[in-house]
Amino acid sequence: MTRHRFEASSRKVPVWVNPVPSCQRLRCSDLQITELNSDVDRVKTDQARLNHELDFIVAQQRELEEMLVPLEQSVEKLPPINYQQHTDTEREQT
Repeated sequence: MTRHRFEASSRKVPVWVNPVPSCQRLRCSDLQITELNSDVDRVKTDQARLNHELDFIVAQQRELEEMLVPLEQSVEKLPPINYQQHTDTEREQT
């Protein structure tokens, strides 16, 4: 190892060994854990709310699909419409 590299490395050793006093590191870690726990609780609450909203949307979708069944059946019973004939009739009336 060259002398220059050795001196550069030796200046970094105190930072590696004790970058922050251990008590301060523990307090910092404690705060980070507390914040993370709060974030997780908030995300869980948001997820529960979203699940509730999705269940509501699914129920509405089912209700709409059930309402469409009789409408689709009644449309199938109607006689076919000749759109060209309908257009010609409208033109004649105007």
